[in-house]
Amino acid sequence: MAVSVRDVKNFKVVKVQGSLITGEPVNALRTCIHELLSGETKEFAIDLGGVDYLDSGGVGAIAAISFSAREAGGTCRFFGASPGVMDILKKVNLHRAIQLFPDESAALSKS
Repeated sequence: MAVSVRDVKNFKVVKVQGSLITGEPVNALRTCIHELLSGETKEFAIDLGGVDYLDSGGVGAIAAISFSAREAGGTCRFFGASPGVMDILKKVNLHRAIQLFPDESAALSKS
């Protein structure tokens, strides 16, 4: 799994590529978000378009990232989830607990 970050407007857009599963992939994403939260930017948009699979650790990471951003006084928006990833998020009702958008444009334009 790979994680990359870029600046768009006042957001840090974090692109996740590969399987978001327990172990190193989840740890890499959590470490990235933790480091970003230590900085000045508290507005995040997580691109799930490159995620081909997530397990319970990935689901937990998504929930924790959203919570951590709120606790730090920021927001975290997720976008671009594939139908398979969206199905998993719906099965555990996480789609109701996080800010989830169809694409980057919608995620970044929502106030």
